Amino acid sequence: QRVSPNEFQLLLQGPHQLTTGYHQFKFVVDGQWRCADDQPTMRDEGYNENHVIEIKMPQPVQVPY
Repeated sequence: QRVSPNEFQLLLQGPHQLTTGYHQFKFVVDGQWRCADDQPTMRDEGYNENHVIEIKMPQPVQVPY
């Protein structure tokens, strides 16, 4: 889902859960798998170029008393 001209949002519904670590993805544009020039990429074991995102554990929030 496009949020703004340069921002997209992915909504996972159902029993999906992303674990911490790196995850690879691409966009489908006009029926073709594409990578955007302004996003980080890496190659998978088949040498295919994909975008990469790192999912981190949330940091605890310090609440002052």
